[in-house]
Amino acid sequence: MLFRHKGGIRVFGWLPEPREILESGRYSRVEYQKQDVGKDEIVKKWRIVIKGILFCLAILVIASCIPTPIVTILWEPDGNGFIQFQTNDEANASQGFLKLYPATDHGSMDLSFPLDVMVKKVLGSKGTAYGIVFCAANDQNYYQILIKTTAEYKISRIVPGGESKLQDWGYANYLVAGYNKPNEITVDWTDPGTPSSTYFTVAFNGHTEYTSPIGLAFPGGQSGFVVYVNDALTEYFPTSNVDVRFQMLNPDTIPP
Repeated sequence: MLFRHKGGIRVFGWLPEPREILESGRYSRVEYQKQDVGKDEIVKKWRIVIKGILFCLAILVIASCIPTPIVTILWEPDGNGFIQFQTNDEANASQGFLKLYPATDHGSMDLSFPLDVMVKKVLGSKGTAYGIVFCAANDQNYYQILIKTTAEYKISRIVPGGESKLQDWGYANYLVAGYNKPNEITVDWTDPGTPSSTYFTVAFNGHTEYTSPIGLAFPGGQSGFVVYVNDALTEYFPTSNVDVRFQMLNPDTIPP
């Protein structure tokens, strides 16, 4: 932009000549200088804004270059009384993880039950299940109660080569929906004296939700926890994690 100095006043080529301004009476020399200073202030402010934007972009670029650490915690105490399962490893995607505790098998249904567990999901896909297992002979033969953060639940028995559903997915009356929301799952059984009259009940947060058909055969056995991990895209691996916590309230046989 062309400009020249005249009388100590900066004059831009596209503005009227100072003499024309003064003769017309539209501007004084002071007003003319104020216009020029005002433009300088606007330029300074825009420079500050642009510098701030460039700084933020630089931080984002640097952060994107730092690799996300891969962390897997399999059934370890979290220091707050819960057992923790956590992973963001793509190698663990699309799998189920089961943890059985031999100490929960007291050799008697009366001593092993009621089974009472507090569970909560901190992170992970809301539509992917987690829960508890009971009456497990081994990792191929057990009952499981699965829940989701959407307050849905399912009950089934896993046997070699398949699954026998006792209660398909449906919304529970007494589960609390959401992340980091503790839900208490209680399983108890009743044996009036004959095998044909044996059954078990499932309660959520102290309220009976399900009663099994009469006449189920209970093998007895261990109790434990189960977590299912969805595919890596759904779980946002490795940026996010699957993080589920469990607290065995009864039988109290698991270290905090």
